[in-house]
Amino acid sequence: MAMFNSIKSKLLTLVVLPVFFAILITTIITVNLTYKNSEETVNDFESSVVNEKKELLKNQIMTIHTIVQGVINSSDTKKEAKEKVIELISKARFLDGSGYFFAYEKKQDGYYFGFHGAKPELNGTKTDLSKTDIKGFAFREALVENAKDDNHFVEYFYKKPNTNKLIKKMAFSKNIDKFNWTLVTGIYLDDVQEKVIKIEKRVDDNVSSLIITLISIIVVILIILVLIVSYISKVSLIQPLEVFEKGLLSFLSFLNKEKKSVELIEVTTKDEIGKMTKQINENIKKIKQTIEQDDIVLQDVSKVVSDVSSGILSNRVKATTSNAVINELTHDLNIMITNLETTIMHTIEVLKSYEQRDFTKVTNMSCEGHLCTLMSGVNNLGIEISKMLNINLHNGETLRESSDTLSSNMNRLSTSANEEAVSLEESAANLEEITQTMRENSKYTNELAKNSNTLKDEVSKGKELSRKTTNSMEDINNHVQAIIESITIIDQISFQTNILSLNAAVEAATAGEAGKGFAVVAAEVRNLANRSAQAASKIKELVESATISTTSGKEVVEQMYKGFESLNDNIIHTTKIVETVTTNSSEQMKGLEQINSAISQLDKTTQENALIATQTNEVVKTVEGMSKEIENEVKKNKFIQK
Repeated sequence: MAMFNSIKSKLLTLVVLPVFFAILITTIITVNLTYKNSEETVNDFESSVVNEKKELLKNQIMTIHTIVQGVINSSDTKKEAKEKVIELISKARFLDGSGYFFAYEKKQDGYYFGFHGAKPELNGTKTDLSKTDIKGFAFREALVENAKDDNHFVEYFYKKPNTNKLIKKMAFSKNIDKFNWTLVTGIYLDDVQEKVIKIEKRVDDNVSSLIITLISIIVVILIILVLIVSYISKVSLIQPLEVFEKGLLSFLSFLNKEKKSVELIEVTTKDEIGKMTKQINENIKKIKQTIEQDDIVLQDVSKVVSDVSSGILSNRVKATTSNAVINELTHDLNIMITNLETTIMHTIEVLKSYEQRDFTKVTNMSCEGHLCTLMSGVNNLGIEISKMLNINLHNGETLRESSDTLSSNMNRLSTSANEEAVSLEESAANLEEITQTMRENSKYTNELAKNSNTLKDEVSKGKELSRKTTNSMEDINNHVQAIIESITIIDQISFQTNILSLNAAVEAATAGEAGKGFAVVAAEVRNLANRSAQAASKIKELVESATISTTSGKEVVEQMYKGFESLNDNIIHTTKIVETVTTNSSEQMKGLEQINSAISQLDKTTQENALIATQTNEVVKTVEGMSKEIENEVKKNKFIQK
């Protein structure tokens, strides 16, 4: 080609093209290295922010979990504890109100929302744990499965409230076994992405600025080279160029971290190449010094960051460089570490007071962001512990007072139970004797009832005999009346016979001698009539006497009949009384046997109650000791008492 026919063109080509390509390669390598370092810096920054988010989520969950356990321990029933927890946690917020809590509750037929801090309308509704996000990840199942792992965080995509964007979200979960809950809270990572984008933009701007600077330098160098080559026409131009190339390559190796040191380019001429070489040497010195200073600063930063990551906050970045950006970065890093150390030391001081059981101290430093949330959480922890200790102290005092009262009552109950057991034993023995006596009385009453029935039958027979005797006496009286009537007739016949004998005697006397024999007959007839009259008179007297006796016997028999009737009535009444007494005795016997059985059972129960009272008294003494121990243990703590 025509343009390479001249030495100027060749020199220009030989010098400019290698330098151009060398600078271009150096620029590309520098840009790539810058991009790589920037990418690592952005990744480290993103990892640091994400870890900070993780610690925030974990601290929030652990704090709420501690509060929930305190509420559970201070509540009388599970229902009361759950209501208090829901009321408390539903209102809990962090990150300026954007952070909230919710819980999945496991039941027999699946999982339900135990509560939802942002959407209370979901409380008690069923949820599908297998439902996935846009990436097909079942994050709900992951939250439930990893609730026991305190170092596992779940990341997924979810629609952010008040937006239509699906944003990456990170969540942390913890089990509350008392309620079958998986307590969950999460945080959107869009702010992390925004910060990363800002850092990346700033890095891109710096790289762009670097590229523009390098391009400007390349253009300047090329222009200088073109000017130098335009004036070089001598053979001696090659050697300075070689020296220049060698020095430049050495410098590039130093820039590429291939060499730990760099040598200056030897100046062999005083022309433009020599001048340019001097300028490059000056730049090499400055760049070398800057790079060395940057390396020292970066090593110091690396050591301080390593110490901070290990928990050592006392070291600071002391090295400086001429690079204003790095100096500003180290200055900000030192301020950040100082503020972090001050806050953490203050927080540690408060926590150490908590460790010494002094819960009256609080963190009162001015703060912002997550550190403020940390200190506020420590203060809230101290407040909650003070509340819990107040409750424990009150409960211990109440338990001690109640145990004293219960112990006194149990002593009296034990004494009363033992006395009652002795009394019941004596009552059981006396009742057994009464029961035996009632058995004998029942036996005699049954025999009396049998004798009463026999007597009743005999009286009935006597009554029947007296009735028959009365009838017989009535018949005798009737026969006596008939005899009296017959005697009256005989007496009349005797009187008539006596009249007839007198008439016959009169007629015989009248007849004289002829009537003597008839007179004798008449006299005998009159004697017979007189004797008949006398016999009839005696018989009449005897019959009248018998009639009187019969009448008297009839009256006696009638009185005896009435007596038998009265006796029969009395015997019937007595029999009924005996039957009633027999029935009552039998019922009393059954009742006494039941009472005897009940007394025996009561005696056994009383013995058991006495034993239980003794055992309960021992338990009360144990509870009393526990209450005193709780009260003494709580009083060892220093806290705000209410």
